[in-house]
Amino acid sequence: MYEDLKDKVAIITGAGSEYGIGQGIARRLSQEGAHVVLSDLQPANSPDRPDEESYLHTVVKEIEASGGRALALYADVTKNDQILAMVEQTKKAFGRIDILINNAGAFPGANTTEDMEERAWDITVDVSAKGAFLCSKAVIPYLKELDGGGRIVNIASIAGKTGFPTYGPYCAAKGALILLTQTMARELGGQAITVNAVCPGNVDTLMGRKEAEIIAKEQGIGLEEAMLVLGEEAALGRMAVPEDIANVVTYLCSNQASFITGQSINVCGGIEFH
Repeated sequence: MYEDLKDKVAIITGAGSEYGIGQGIARRLSQEGAHVVLSDLQPANSPDRPDEESYLHTVVKEIEASGGRALALYADVTKNDQILAMVEQTKKAFGRIDILINNAGAFPGANTTEDMEERAWDITVDVSAKGAFLCSKAVIPYLKELDGGGRIVNIASIAGKTGFPTYGPYCAAKGALILLTQTMARELGGQAITVNAVCPGNVDTLMGRKEAEIIAKEQGIGLEEAMLVLGEEAALGRMAVPEDIANVVTYLCSNQASFITGQSINVCGGIEFH
């Protein structure tokens, strides 16, 4: 469908969750012929889940079995030295970098501003906002080397557009990411590099299920019922799945979206309309 993505090289951060948006994006880009680098934190080694069996490697093996090219790399997006090493390894493996998907995020839990711990704020803002800044800073020089420009897509949230009670750090981090998107779009437009944000709503991921657990506890209902409650917030009456987000991200990475930049596109089934 997007033939121009064939042999493009994409880095996707935060791709280590089995039900996460990152792995969905990696699979979708690979289907279009892109070479993908899946990155996430180094997992804690344990006898029942050794490093070589982490989910990053599982996805890489599946992509390779389908004829694609993929690489798993560990990096903490809040650590500049690890990011630079990841970018250097990507360039060494594939010879170029065309696309950066800043997907890494954190959600330590919900609490009021009055009761929120400072550490929860720091983790959330550092991973989502600082992480996107550091990864973009490291990749931009490689995007500028390309003849036809490059793509940066930031995974923000509708929570970056409208504040939600007890989600202060998350809303602040995603709001910062939306404004960083606009800033970089203006800075890089002259080099034909587009920068956009995708703003999911309620998504059936491990993070989405944590949100459902909070609702279940508050309302005294089961987890599956809480998932239905989240789905009912959307005009389309369901939660998103990672593929819904991946489809829009893939479009933004393609030449068909070459005149779209600085935008924050809701992919929420009709929860948010601005």
